[in-house]
Amino acid sequence: LLFVVAFTFLVFLPGGPQRAAAQEDNLGVLGLDAGVQPTPAPQVPPDVGASQEKMTLWWMIKAGGWAMWPLGACSVAVIALCVYNGMQLRQNRFFSLELAASLKESMIQCQPSQAINTASQSDTYLARLVTASYKLIDARDTEALGRDRVKEAMEEFCVRANNRYMHWIGYFSIVAQVSPLLGLLGTVSGMIKAFGTMGREGMGDPSRLAANISEALITTAVGLIIAIPAIMAYFIFRNRLANLVNRCREAAEDMLNDLIVAATSNQ
Repeated sequence: LLFVVAFTFLVFLPGGPQRAAAQEDNLGVLGLDAGVQPTPAPQVPPDVGASQEKMTLWWMIKAGGWAMWPLGACSVAVIALCVYNGMQLRQNRFFSLELAASLKESMIQCQPSQAINTASQSDTYLARLVTASYKLIDARDTEALGRDRVKEAMEEFCVRANNRYMHWIGYFSIVAQVSPLLGLLGTVSGMIKAFGTMGREGMGDPSRLAANISEALITTAVGLIIAIPAIMAYFIFRNRLANLVNRCREAAEDMLNDLIVAATSNQ
Protein backbone atom coordinates (compact mmCIF):
# COMPACT_ATOMS: atom_id res chain seq x y z
CA LEU A 1 0.00 0.00 0.00
CA LEU A 2 2.86 2.39 0.82
CA PHE A 3 4.48 1.54 -2.54
CA VAL A 4 1.30 2.39 -4.45
CA VAL A 5 0.90 5.71 -2.63
CA ALA A 6 4.53 6.65 -3.26
CA PHE A 7 4.28 5.78 -6.98
CA THR A 8 1.05 7.80 -7.33
CA PHE A 9 2.66 10.76 -5.63
CA LEU A 10 5.66 10.67 -7.94
CA VAL A 11 3.54 10.40 -11.08
CA PHE A 12 1.02 13.13 -10.39
CA LEU A 13 3.41 15.56 -8.77
CA PRO A 14 4.51 18.26 -11.31
CA GLY A 15 7.92 17.31 -12.61
CA GLY A 16 7.78 14.09 -10.75
CA PRO A 17 9.10 11.67 -13.42
CA GLN A 18 11.78 14.14 -14.55
CA ARG A 19 12.90 14.68 -10.99
CA ALA A 20 13.02 10.96 -10.43
CA ALA A 21 15.04 10.45 -13.60
CA ALA A 22 17.44 13.19 -12.54
CA GLN A 23 17.90 11.52 -9.15
CA GLU A 24 18.51 8.17 -10.81
CA ASP A 25 21.15 9.69 -13.14
CA ASN A 26 23.05 11.23 -10.22
CA LEU A 27 25.82 8.67 -9.75
CA GLY A 28 28.09 10.94 -7.77
CA VAL A 29 29.46 9.82 -4.41
CA LEU A 30 27.95 11.61 -1.46
CA GLY A 31 30.38 14.03 0.11
CA LEU A 32 33.00 13.82 -2.71
CA ASP A 33 31.38 15.91 -5.41
CA ALA A 34 29.27 18.17 -3.25
CA GLY A 35 31.28 21.20 -4.36
CA VAL A 36 31.31 20.30 -8.03
CA GLN A 37 29.23 22.66 -10.11
CA PRO A 38 26.90 21.12 -12.70
CA THR A 39 28.01 21.34 -16.28
CA PRO A 40 26.00 24.03 -18.09
CA ALA A 41 24.02 23.00 -21.15
CA PRO A 42 25.63 23.90 -24.46
CA GLN A 43 24.36 27.13 -25.93
CA VAL A 44 22.65 26.86 -29.30
CA PRO A 45 24.49 29.14 -31.77
CA PRO A 46 22.37 31.88 -33.32
CA ASP A 47 21.17 31.56 -36.86
CA VAL A 48 24.11 32.40 -39.05
CA GLY A 49 21.94 33.31 -42.04
CA ALA A 50 19.99 35.87 -39.98
CA SER A 51 23.17 37.82 -39.22
CA GLN A 52 24.37 37.88 -42.79
CA GLU A 53 23.66 40.82 -45.03
CA LYS A 54 20.78 40.32 -47.40
CA MET A 55 21.63 39.98 -51.09
CA THR A 56 20.41 43.25 -52.56
CA LEU A 57 21.39 45.23 -55.64
CA TRP A 58 23.68 47.47 -53.63
CA TRP A 59 25.29 44.39 -52.06
CA MET A 60 26.00 42.99 -55.52
CA ILE A 61 27.53 46.30 -56.62
CA LYS A 62 29.82 46.37 -53.62
CA ALA A 63 30.70 42.69 -53.93
CA GLY A 64 31.43 43.01 -57.66
CA GLY A 65 34.25 45.48 -57.10
CA TRP A 66 35.60 48.01 -59.58
CA ALA A 67 34.24 46.16 -62.65
CA MET A 68 30.68 47.00 -61.66
CA TRP A 69 31.17 50.67 -62.55
CA PRO A 70 31.91 50.18 -66.27
CA LEU A 71 29.25 47.46 -66.36
CA GLY A 72 26.79 49.93 -64.86
CA ALA A 73 27.70 52.43 -67.58
CA CYS A 74 27.00 49.74 -70.19
CA SER A 75 23.57 49.05 -68.68
CA VAL A 76 22.71 52.76 -68.75
CA ALA A 77 23.87 52.90 -72.38
CA VAL A 78 21.55 50.01 -73.31
CA ILE A 79 18.57 51.74 -71.73
CA ALA A 80 19.38 55.07 -73.40
CA LEU A 81 19.81 53.41 -76.80
CA CYS A 82 16.49 51.60 -76.43
CA VAL A 83 14.70 54.87 -75.71
CA TYR A 84 16.40 56.77 -78.54
CA ASN A 85 15.94 54.10 -81.20
CA GLY A 86 12.38 53.50 -80.10
CA MET A 87 11.62 57.17 -80.71
CA GLN A 88 13.47 57.27 -84.03
CA LEU A 89 11.88 54.12 -85.44
CA ARG A 90 8.27 55.06 -84.87
CA GLN A 91 5.97 54.27 -87.78
CA ASN A 92 4.68 57.83 -88.15
CA ARG A 93 8.25 58.99 -88.82
CA PHE A 94 8.50 56.63 -91.79
CA PHE A 95 5.07 56.07 -93.29
CA SER A 96 1.81 57.99 -93.32
CA LEU A 97 -1.38 56.58 -94.79
CA GLU A 98 -2.73 60.05 -95.62
CA LEU A 99 0.45 61.03 -97.40
CA ALA A 100 0.62 57.75 -99.30
CA ALA A 101 -2.98 58.14 -100.47
CA SER A 102 -2.36 61.72 -101.61
CA LEU A 103 0.81 60.76 -103.50
CA LYS A 104 -0.90 57.80 -105.11
CA GLU A 105 -3.76 59.98 -106.33
CA SER A 106 -1.32 62.43 -107.90
CA MET A 107 0.60 59.66 -109.65
CA ILE A 108 -2.58 58.08 -111.03
CA GLN A 109 -3.50 61.48 -112.48
CA CYS A 110 -0.04 61.65 -114.14
CA GLN A 111 1.07 64.60 -112.01
CA PRO A 112 4.49 63.61 -110.57
CA SER A 113 5.42 67.27 -109.98
CA GLN A 114 2.40 67.66 -107.71
CA ALA A 115 3.45 64.49 -105.86
CA ILE A 116 6.93 65.93 -105.34
CA ASN A 117 5.50 69.20 -104.00
CA THR A 118 3.24 67.30 -101.61
CA ALA A 119 6.13 65.12 -100.41
CA SER A 120 8.40 68.12 -99.84
CA GLN A 121 6.00 69.39 -97.18
CA SER A 122 6.46 66.26 -95.04
CA ASP A 123 9.47 65.00 -93.10
CA THR A 124 8.66 61.30 -93.19
CA TYR A 125 10.95 58.71 -94.73
CA LEU A 126 8.51 58.07 -97.57
CA ALA A 127 8.29 61.76 -98.41
CA ARG A 128 12.05 62.17 -98.51
CA LEU A 129 12.36 59.04 -100.64
CA VAL A 130 9.80 60.33 -103.12
CA THR A 131 11.42 63.76 -103.28
CA ALA A 132 14.88 62.32 -103.90
CA SER A 133 13.86 59.81 -106.57
CA TYR A 134 10.84 61.16 -108.46
CA LYS A 135 12.88 64.10 -109.71
CA LEU A 136 14.50 61.69 -112.16
CA ILE A 137 11.24 60.75 -113.90
CA ASP A 138 11.82 61.29 -117.60
CA ALA A 139 8.72 62.17 -119.61
CA ARG A 140 10.68 61.67 -122.82
CA ASP A 141 10.84 57.94 -122.09
CA THR A 142 7.26 57.18 -123.08
CA GLU A 143 7.50 53.48 -122.18
CA ALA A 144 9.26 53.36 -118.78
CA LEU A 145 9.54 57.07 -117.79
CA GLY A 146 13.11 56.46 -116.63
CA ARG A 147 12.16 53.71 -114.19
CA ASP A 148 15.69 52.32 -113.90
CA ARG A 149 17.19 55.67 -112.96
CA VAL A 150 14.41 56.30 -110.45
CA LYS A 151 15.00 52.93 -108.79
CA GLU A 152 18.73 53.57 -108.61
CA ALA A 153 18.00 56.88 -106.90
CA MET A 154 15.76 55.04 -104.42
CA GLU A 155 18.53 52.59 -103.60
CA GLU A 156 21.07 55.36 -103.09
CA PHE A 157 18.72 57.25 -100.81
CA CYS A 158 17.96 54.14 -98.75
CA VAL A 159 21.65 53.38 -98.30
CA ARG A 160 22.40 56.90 -97.08
CA ALA A 161 19.38 57.12 -94.80
CA ASN A 162 19.79 53.61 -93.37
CA ASN A 163 23.41 54.27 -92.42
CA ARG A 164 22.26 57.08 -90.17
CA TYR A 165 19.79 54.82 -88.39
CA MET A 166 22.14 51.83 -88.24
CA HIS A 167 24.82 54.03 -86.70
CA TRP A 168 22.88 54.09 -83.43
CA ILE A 169 21.55 50.56 -83.67
CA GLY A 170 25.10 49.28 -84.08
CA TYR A 171 26.00 50.47 -80.58
CA PHE A 172 23.90 47.61 -79.21
CA SER A 173 26.36 45.21 -80.81
CA ILE A 174 29.31 47.04 -79.24
CA VAL A 175 27.79 46.90 -75.76
CA ALA A 176 26.87 43.24 -76.22
CA GLN A 177 30.50 42.40 -77.00
CA VAL A 178 32.15 44.64 -74.42
CA SER A 179 30.00 43.69 -71.41
CA PRO A 180 31.02 40.00 -71.21
CA LEU A 181 34.67 41.00 -71.66
CA LEU A 182 34.40 43.45 -68.76
CA GLY A 183 32.74 40.72 -66.69
CA LEU A 184 35.54 38.32 -67.59
CA LEU A 185 38.12 40.93 -66.62
CA GLY A 186 36.40 41.34 -63.27
CA THR A 187 36.44 37.54 -62.87
CA VAL A 188 40.18 37.42 -63.49
CA SER A 189 40.69 40.28 -61.02
CA GLY A 190 38.64 38.49 -58.36
CA MET A 191 40.51 35.21 -58.83
CA ILE A 192 43.86 37.00 -58.59
CA LYS A 193 42.73 38.53 -55.30
CA ALA A 194 41.51 35.13 -54.08
CA PHE A 195 44.81 33.40 -54.76
CA GLY A 196 46.66 36.35 -53.29
CA THR A 197 44.62 35.98 -50.09
CA MET A 198 45.35 32.26 -49.98
CA GLY A 199 49.07 32.94 -50.42
CA ARG A 200 49.17 35.49 -47.59
CA GLU A 201 46.75 34.02 -45.06
CA GLY A 202 46.22 30.44 -46.13
CA MET A 203 42.78 28.93 -45.59
CA GLY A 204 42.36 30.28 -42.08
CA ASP A 205 39.66 32.84 -42.91
CA PRO A 206 37.29 31.48 -45.59
CA SER A 207 35.20 34.67 -45.51
CA ARG A 208 37.96 36.75 -47.10
CA LEU A 209 38.47 34.14 -49.79
CA ALA A 210 34.72 33.93 -50.41
CA ALA A 211 34.53 37.71 -50.91
CA ASN A 212 37.09 37.55 -53.72
CA ILE A 213 35.35 34.58 -55.34
CA SER A 214 31.97 36.34 -55.17
CA GLU A 215 33.52 39.34 -56.94
CA ALA A 216 34.70 37.00 -59.69
CA LEU A 217 31.32 35.33 -60.18
CA ILE A 218 29.12 38.43 -59.86
CA THR A 219 30.95 40.38 -62.57
CA THR A 220 30.59 37.50 -65.02
CA ALA A 221 26.86 37.20 -64.30
CA VAL A 222 26.28 40.96 -64.62
CA GLY A 223 28.19 41.08 -67.91
CA LEU A 224 25.96 38.37 -69.36
CA ILE A 225 22.82 40.00 -67.97
CA ILE A 226 23.70 43.19 -69.87
CA ALA A 227 24.87 41.48 -73.07
CA ILE A 228 21.81 39.29 -73.63
CA PRO A 229 19.23 42.14 -73.76
CA ALA A 230 21.65 44.20 -75.86
CA ILE A 231 21.84 41.45 -78.49
CA MET A 232 18.06 41.09 -78.49
CA ALA A 233 17.59 44.85 -78.85
CA TYR A 234 20.06 44.95 -81.74
CA PHE A 235 18.12 42.43 -83.81
CA ILE A 236 14.72 43.83 -82.84
CA PHE A 237 15.55 47.38 -83.92
CA ARG A 238 17.45 46.25 -87.01
CA ASN A 239 14.50 44.16 -88.20
CA ARG A 240 12.09 46.99 -87.40
CA LEU A 241 14.16 49.39 -89.51
CA ALA A 242 14.27 46.91 -92.39
CA ASN A 243 10.49 46.43 -92.29
CA LEU A 244 9.77 50.17 -92.25
CA VAL A 245 12.20 50.88 -95.07
CA ASN A 246 10.82 48.05 -97.20
CA ARG A 247 7.30 49.30 -96.71
CA CYS A 248 8.23 52.81 -97.83
CA ARG A 249 10.22 51.55 -100.78
CA GLU A 250 7.46 49.23 -101.94
CA ALA A 251 4.93 52.05 -101.69
CA ALA A 252 7.17 54.35 -103.76
CA GLU A 253 7.70 51.68 -106.42
CA ASP A 254 3.98 50.91 -106.58
CA MET A 255 3.18 54.57 -107.11
CA LEU A 256 5.81 54.74 -109.84
CA ASN A 257 4.19 51.75 -111.56
CA ASP A 258 0.78 53.43 -111.27
CA LEU A 259 2.23 56.47 -113.04
CA ILE A 260 3.67 54.35 -115.84
CA VAL A 261 0.39 52.47 -116.31
CA ALA A 262 -1.61 55.72 -116.34
CA ALA A 263 0.78 57.38 -118.78
CA THR A 264 0.82 54.39 -121.09
CA SER A 265 -2.97 54.09 -121.14
CA ASN A 266 -3.37 57.77 -122.03
CA GLN A 267 -1.26 57.49 -125.13
